[in-house]
Amino acid sequence: MVDSTTVTRSAVEAVQAAGERSCPLLIGTNADEGSLFSFHLPGEIGESELIAALQEHCDDPGRVADAYAGAYPGLSLRSRMVKMNGDTMFRTPSLRVIDSQVRAGGAPVWVYLFTWKSRGFGGVMGAMHALEIPFVWKQDLKFWAAIVGEGNPEPPDLADQMHEAWIAFTRNGDPNHPGIPAWPAYELEKRPTMEFGSETVVTSDPDGATRACWN
Repeated sequence: MVDSTTVTRSAVEAVQAAGERSCPLLIGTNADEGSLFSFHLPGEIGESELIAALQEHCDDPGRVADAYAGAYPGLSLRSRMVKMNGDTMFRTPSLRVIDSQVRAGGAPVWVYLFTWKSRGFGGVMGAMHALEIPFVWKQDLKFWAAIVGEGNPEPPDLADQMHEAWIAFTRNGDPNHPGIPAWPAYELEKRPTMEFGSETVVTSDPDGATRACWN
């Protein structure tokens, strides 16, 4: 929140102003960020309610609604709204910072997407907000059992891969290490993104259609 005292400009403005003097960044989001913040939504949502909600966040609600309908044809309107909420709160602001630093010719940025899904709460939370934390810190998931779900085996190397990537970035300003595929710095043509999930792979512009519809 820009308050003109402690925080005098947005993150986008800050990285643009820093230009070549910027710091390397490691930024990412989870595939289902919005699920943790969805409990206030009604059980069913109509098209008009969806469009009305979008009007607060974009200039062309119809275009955004169509993009999500095309990307997630099997989801209900409510589930699409949950996806949109997560993107407006986390994914889109993060990508705007990333894009700004790349365009400003700043220090490299590495981008990730966490996709491993929780089975807690009946499986409705998916790859929810903050679910990556026990993997980054390499914590025993038994302490997160209510969230991840009892008997939900994680990929055997996922915690090691993420933990070592964060350590490498802290030490060297680069998250690459021998336990993961080569992780290229972000650029705006292919938008390489490390997906941490059932597999750890580099993908190009994941969910590109829904990313682009907010621009």
